[in-house]
Amino acid sequence: LVRKLRSINNSQTEIKIKSATSNDSFGPTTQELNELALLTHNDKPLRDITVILAKRLNDNSRNWRHVLKSLTVIQYCLVTGSTGFVNWMKSNQYLISTLKEFQLKDHDEIAHQIRQKSRTITMLLKDPALLEEKRTKFHSFRSSMSRP
Repeated sequence: LVRKLRSINNSQTEIKIKSATSNDSFGPTTQELNELALLTHNDKPLRDITVILAKRLNDNSRNWRHVLKSLTVIQYCLVTGSTGFVNWMKSNQYLISTLKEFQLKDHDEIAHQIRQKSRTITMLLKDPALLEEKRTKFHSFRSSMSRP
């Protein structure tokens, strides 16, 4: 209820990205990831997504799900989203690089997942050929799925 009241003034995109990166124990869903990746192709939704991702990545360790889920969204959108999203991430790599040393008291497994995802994202951002290869493979796989 509190979350719904807070989201009254938010755009649909802000509601989607906040839902995908919430503190709930599940998600983001494949549907949420696909919708967010599609939304990155439009300027206003892209801006809404990136503003919230930047905030979520800076959350403290108490809200570690925000961080982990944001990394999941970023990794997915790097491969499936717009080049505008990729360019934003390249310009804001520092948001990810600080997480390569992420520590979480009493949750070593989760801290490891966050560190691993941040390393994977950093590797993609620093190797344009690898990122392009993953994007091409994904798009050709997706287009092959739509053919009978």
